[in-house]
Amino acid sequence: MKKLLLCCALFSFQILFAQNENFELVQEVYKQWQKFEFNNRNQCNNIYINDSLEQTAIKGLKERLSEQKKYYCVDGVTLNVDSFEFDDSELEFIMKEADKLNSHHWPENIFPIARIVHPGQFEKHFKSTEILEPMEKLCNNVYTFSNPIFLRNQTACLFYNEERTFYNMSGEFSLYVYRKKKWELFSLICKVREIHYGESKKQAN
Repeated sequence: MKKLLLCCALFSFQILFAQNENFELVQEVYKQWQKFEFNNRNQCNNIYINDSLEQTAIKGLKERLSEQKKYYCVDGVTLNVDSFEFDDSELEFIMKEADKLNSHHWPENIFPIARIVHPGQFEKHFKSTEILEPMEKLCNNVYTFSNPIFLRNQTACLFYNEERTFYNMSGEFSLYVYRKKKWELFSLICKVREIHYGESKKQAN
């Protein structure tokens, strides 16, 4: 009986993991990368992925939600204002799930021609691009995105997306809602920005 329960648990985990890999917002990262101007002729040989979320982003999400529970969205056509307020049980759930985000690791085959770059390799990775032309440097940007945190019977979720360049990093935790059979951005929750190799080097000169 224990073996059966263990098999069922592993099977459920595999299904959930596969769903998250194929989650619309995760796949959108790759689709957007394909459309970027610097890659308009598929000249980038790889898309570089950070396989897990760093504590800086998780800390930013927690701090923001501790300060603000209610968020707003304005319809660009009708100018109607919609609101979304996290209740205490949702906030408690988010805080617990946020602590798990950096223990989740994306596989290298999550996208075609994807390559994993771990945080400890960032400086070495970007240093190797110093001699490249500006547009070639952009092919070496590193992208980070989180496992989605689903709420309200999977009709809302929190999702983190980040782009790290030779000069700096900029990421956002955002709230999305499921409407008309697709995920739509509802509101920005918090931004995360850090100075990295190229920018810190410029400042030192």
